[in-house]
Amino acid sequence: MEKLVGHLTSNPNKLRIVDLLKSKEVNEETIAKSTRIPTKMLKKLLEELKDDGIIEEKDGVYKLTELGFSVVKDLKGV
Repeated sequence: MEKLVGHLTSNPNKLRIVDLLKSKEVNEETIAKSTRIPTKMLKKLLEELKDDGIIEEKDGVYKLTELGFSVVKDLKGV
């Protein structure tokens, strides 16, 4: 868990994505508009967050996983 928190805090863009997803499920286009992260970079970040198990994607819609919510809780303690 600590490793995942470190992974997130090392990249402000990942934090912005997770912050957006903690309140709602959204598609890639909405994430890009809300965070102003360029699409190419966003795709890479979303892939990394999925690989870490922090987010999941179904039918083009992204949301936090149970693990993702746990990591967010741990972040508040940082």
